[in-house]
Order: sequence, then C-alpha cells, then structure tokens
Amino acid sequence: QSNQLPKEVIHYGRKGAIVARSKGQHSYIDTVNNNDIVLSIGPAGTGKTYIAVAFAIAALENKKLIHTLLPFMMLWVISCQNKN
Repeated sequence: QSNQLPKEVIHYGRKGAIVARSKGQHSYIDTVNNNDIVLSIGPAGTGKTYIAVAFAIAALENKKLIHTLLPFMMLWVISCQNKN
C-alpha cells in the first residue's frame, strides 16, 4: 500500500478521498476541471454521477459557485425522480 496522496483528489469524504479509478474517469475529471459546463454520457456504472456529485459537494463545501450550482443540482434531482 502506497502512502502517497492521489494526484486528483476531488473531495475528502467520510470514507476517504474520492479519486479517479480508471483512465476514463481521469479524462472526465480533467474535462470538468478545464471547462465551465460538461455534459457526460456513457454506460451505467462508470462513475459519471458519483464524480459529478463529488465535484458539487466539493464546490458547496468550498463555497464556490453555490448560487449557480444549487439550482442546477435541484433540477437534476427532480428530473431523475420524474423518470422513475
């Protein structure tokens, strides 16, 4: 087990650091870090929503973009609930 910190820690949660686990996730994180808006599609179970929510929580805790981010997150939650 390595004692080195991961390069791309998105957020430190209760269970530890949230980091990319695959090349695709690394690419997704780089894209999110370098763009204002990112739309992501892909197969289920690849971590798209998990990473997006980790970024949202990190922004919320750092008080970054809260006035812009919160309404979009609420719309996303409502749209997901309406699909079921």
